[in-house]
Amino acid sequence: MKKRPSTPVVGALICAAMALAAGTLPAAAQQAARPQAETPNYCLEVKNTAARDMCSAARTQYYSGNYRVAQVTMKKAQEASPKEGIIHAMMARIMMRFGDRSGAERELRLARKNGAPDHAVLPLLFRVMVERREEINLLNEFPEPAPGAKGMTASDILQGRAQALFSLKRVDEAGAAMDRSLSLGRDPDGLLLRAKIATQQRNTGLATKLIDEAYRLNPKDGGVMLARLAQLEQTHDDAGMLAMADQMLKLYPFSSDARVGRIKVYLKRNQDAKAKAEIDAMLVRASVPVAIYYKAVLLARAHDKKGAAQTVQMLPPEFVKSYPEYAVQMAQIASDNGSVESSAAILGAALSVAPDLIDARLKLASLRLSQNSPQSALLVLSPAQDSKDPRVQKLLGEVRARIAKDRAF
Repeated sequence: MKKRPSTPVVGALICAAMALAAGTLPAAAQQAARPQAETPNYCLEVKNTAARDMCSAARTQYYSGNYRVAQVTMKKAQEASPKEGIIHAMMARIMMRFGDRSGAERELRLARKNGAPDHAVLPLLFRVMVERREEINLLNEFPEPAPGAKGMTASDILQGRAQALFSLKRVDEAGAAMDRSLSLGRDPDGLLLRAKIATQQRNTGLATKLIDEAYRLNPKDGGVMLARLAQLEQTHDDAGMLAMADQMLKLYPFSSDARVGRIKVYLKRNQDAKAKAEIDAMLVRASVPVAIYYKAVLLARAHDKKGAAQTVQMLPPEFVKSYPEYAVQMAQIASDNGSVESSAAILGAALSVAPDLIDARLKLASLRLSQNSPQSALLVLSPAQDSKDPRVQKLLGEVRARIAKDRAF
């Protein structure tokens, strides 16, 4: 069994996001814009000399965070040698930074058609297909490798299938596919995906072991460091979070995830001035949506209800779907400013992509109950009616009592 070269991380243990581009990225692109360990320099395989030089230059620009410049340079490389598959693969990687998933998939398929190595194409193609909700197409197009299949391509296909199965909530099947993939090759991407699956299986011990192994394999991999940061947050290790954030920023100076880690600690410690400095550091480079969100949080903490609500309105509509975990705070800001329906819309959008967010579901049901709409509140709570969370059962009791009272009246 061989260790594979690291590729951009398929998914971190906690869904966090950041923007590095020198300009405004759509929120949908933020999840792709994480610090990463550099991939092998496939540009060296480009046959055309001029195209090879431009591909390498674009790659350097890309890993420096200059994505717009990298896109222009890579386009010139394509024009110099349009049949070089690896250039199409590299262009797809850049396009993902700007949320252009359909364009990225087109480029990746051109890359395969024009001879790019599967390991340079398949991991990103699988991620794009899952993000475009093409899980069934992925499973049909890339069937499970035959028993006894070996090699990197078989491992990549199993990992891609695991992503699709996990996205379809077929968690145990995803775990089995990923276990087989890891038996063929272990790399940070695969280990983190298996850790994510283990978390859903409530096997936190396995998740921790897998992340630790990924860290031993590549302690400078951005995705691994991000997963470690998430672990430290889960265990409420504030000092550890700050230390890990410092390590990340030394390697990835534009890492918004690292700065968000600092912000969370500073807000917990009521060090709002330090949190503001981190937000400003992100906003100096670009209008990073997550920084705008935290700017609104700071304004709310300063009791500037109107300013906080206006700042939330600056966020792109898809932001809450990319960051459903922020929905409750966003909804509270809108509600505090009197925008009840805006608050409900935010919570509904979050639940459409993350139906298991109990806090968001409780808040939306409570809001509907406060609007004298107990039937709507019951509808919101129905998917969680079997939850053992005492808050759910308490609110369900109140809703049903209100319905009974209305009927009696």
